[in-house]
Amino acid sequence: MVEPDAFARAYLQIFHMAERENWPAILERGLLSTSELLDLYGYTGAKREAIEARHRPDCVTIQAPGLPSAVIRDPPARRAHSGKLVSPHQREGVLLGREV
Repeated sequence: MVEPDAFARAYLQIFHMAERENWPAILERGLLSTSELLDLYGYTGAKREAIEARHRPDCVTIQAPGLPSAVIRDPPARRAHSGKLVSPHQREGVLLGREV
């Protein structure tokens, strides 16, 4: 797991691309991970698994009563130092200290 202080020292600026329609919610709640969005929107079970555990080549819109729609998208899968193809979900899990 990457320590937050070490990450901040190594990367003074981080750029994140988000869908335009997500901007008001990002301003209100901050930039949430896919897992945090799915928690907030109450996605569980197979519905959650279908979004969270796989690479999303196309945008996925999630909705919940009382919340604005949110668009989740992935950058392309990339190769790890080992040469293995690693999805954005797997990279997120490593950064957050989760087994993937």
